[in-house]
Amino acid sequence: MIQNAIKQALLDSVDAKDIIAGNVLVGANLTLVQGKHWGMASTLSDPAVLENFVEEPGHLESMPLSELLERFKSKRLLESSLGMAALNSVIEPPVSCKQQDAYEEIVKKSIGKNVAVIGHFPFVKRLRKQAKNCWVFERRLQDGDLPSEQMPQFLPQTDVLVLTAQIIANNCFHKIVSLAPRAYKIMLGPSTPLSPVLFDFGIDVLGGVRVAEPERVRRSIAQGAHFKQLRGIEKITMKP
Repeated sequence: MIQNAIKQALLDSVDAKDIIAGNVLVGANLTLVQGKHWGMASTLSDPAVLENFVEEPGHLESMPLSELLERFKSKRLLESSLGMAALNSVIEPPVSCKQQDAYEEIVKKSIGKNVAVIGHFPFVKRLRKQAKNCWVFERRLQDGDLPSEQMPQFLPQTDVLVLTAQIIANNCFHKIVSLAPRAYKIMLGPSTPLSPVLFDFGIDVLGGVRVAEPERVRRSIAQGAHFKQLRGIEKITMKP
């Protein structure tokens, strides 16, 4: 299925042979997996879905990482986000990555332009002051946000498209990206795979994270930390 094409391409790009999962933590807001490295993703859930659970809880830390990776393709959002964290734990970012917040790239590209943002990021208020138009699409609407049903009306006019990597886990990537063919596309957030595979799917800039202080990050996530509360991480920007 086309909705899984990007997931399969990402999975095919990594090698998890002989790697056993270390720490596995599914927190209220973030999920953390210890593989070759430490990988993170937003914890996804849907209150409308009754069967949104993880298979074999309590046994994930002794499991071959390849089995956790397969969960990336699950229809259950909780398992898909677990698989995404596992994916990020085995991706080897190129040396060309910079320790830089991808927001700097968004600022540079958005002045006087039509900007669409998928997800209500903390920087939206600042972005609205400098962009010609700033259209924000969010499931849980805040002031000025638009429902996803209006994407076909606005995305074709977009110059800069800011994306959360959650749209890969929830199988919305192809639908959203196809609506903005001419836009400069920036994907950022804790779930973002720092993989060149995403450039083949039309992304221009990746903004992800590296876990620099694993124990500090693990403890914060276990206690319900939101991404903006995390310390012990480095923000990384990657271009083709």
